[in-house]
Amino acid sequence: MRGSTDIDAIDAAVDLRSLNKVITDVMARRDIHRLIRGDRLDRVVDSVVRLADRATHEEAFFALAVLGRIAAVARGRESQVFDRITELEIISPPSIDTLADGDTKLYAAKGIAKIQDAWVLEYLSQEALSIDTAEAARREILSSVLERCESLSAWLDALTKQSSCVTSMQPIGSRMRRIRRIFDAICKAAHSWPGDIGPEPGQSLSKFLTTFFKGEMSGLDSEVLFEAIDQILSVLNRVIQLRFSHALLHQTYSAVIQGKNILGPGKWAGFLRQSKAMPDIRTACLESAVVLARQNRTDRNLVEVLKACFVSRSQVAARTKKHFAEVKDIPADVSKFWTEVGEVTHSSREEQRFGNTEDEQIAQLLIEVVSCEDAMRHLESDVAPIVEISDPIMASSVKKAAAGYGQISQIVRGLARIRMLSLASVQGRKLEYNPVEHQLLGGHRTGVRNVKAIREGVRKDFGGRERTILKPLVEALD
Repeated sequence: MRGSTDIDAIDAAVDLRSLNKVITDVMARRDIHRLIRGDRLDRVVDSVVRLADRATHEEAFFALAVLGRIAAVARGRESQVFDRITELEIISPPSIDTLADGDTKLYAAKGIAKIQDAWVLEYLSQEALSIDTAEAARREILSSVLERCESLSAWLDALTKQSSCVTSMQPIGSRMRRIRRIFDAICKAAHSWPGDIGPEPGQSLSKFLTTFFKGEMSGLDSEVLFEAIDQILSVLNRVIQLRFSHALLHQTYSAVIQGKNILGPGKWAGFLRQSKAMPDIRTACLESAVVLARQNRTDRNLVEVLKACFVSRSQVAARTKKHFAEVKDIPADVSKFWTEVGEVTHSSREEQRFGNTEDEQIAQLLIEVVSCEDAMRHLESDVAPIVEISDPIMASSVKKAAAGYGQISQIVRGLARIRMLSLASVQGRKLEYNPVEHQLLGGHRTGVRNVKAIREGVRKDFGGRERTILKPLVEALD
């Protein structure tokens, strides 16, 4: 009987505020499910849409919150409510923060997230940062933005673009407290995200952190600073959890370096002692070092990240030696580089000597023939016809030289095929340095990771198993 009275009151409501009051009273009596039972749910939603059609743009936005509230109690029939949102005239909506309370803001956030118009992404990105204290609404909005961006990198980039919503706030103490709340919500949303992380999550995270911490940080509450930075580094841990391959790249840890720069050495030491995120980051760095070492690789940039993860170099060395203690399958000079925290600058590793076997000599001939190929082709097709105009005898010599090169090329290539030799096809490419596979210009040095091939290499097929017999010459890019 009571439910009939309530639904009649809904039908008779003259504006959205009075309709919402009926819903509030019904919910206070815990009678909302009787009110929306069966087809009555459609009657309630019809009333909201009807009243919104007569209202101002601001009132239509409030109607969105009312629908979000109804959907929250519709138990499996949420889509029946949210599908009607398209009937609301939501144009240039005001800030969600203009709504009365946290619950209403949350319901509005849930509602607007269902709108697929192009403007919604920018609007929600702004709202995620401009909301003051409605944290449930902020988390809902951040999750919606993340779903639209489809990767952590794109999500962070979208939020960075709207950073002026916060960075212009004064006084700075209030701004930092807002940033801490935002970072906490970002951390929670990231740890719930199971999807893509994007191509450069470390750089996106570092840029995001740097953007929000511009200006002088001295005099601010250390606890607020520490918590905010720790939350962002927790997002870094989530990146590594989702795609450990990124842990092997020093760029992934850019936010660690930025955090140290923001706080300065003194405060950074204090931060390291109480950070919840740093222990996992240290472990990821150390495990990455082991993986790289087993691949015969060293990386001075990753060493710098390791140094930033500890208070002192002696701590890094002690922890690294302990981590490498049971790893036996690593070349001595590579292990020494990591355990001595990159202090080793020279290596006794022997460079490959060329010309000791027939295969190596043929390999060098193959490289020389290939390197001259374009020049000889140009000589025959372009130079000879020009020379022939003024000196036919010299032109004939040029053509013979080009033809002779062609014969030499065929012989060398034939020898290479007989000996199962082939070009590595790496010239001009950027590679990860491996002293077993590459000859470094100027001699082997530890700490080099990224290189560019400036001369081809040659590989030999040993019954289906290839190995390099003439290393490509590479130059360091680091």
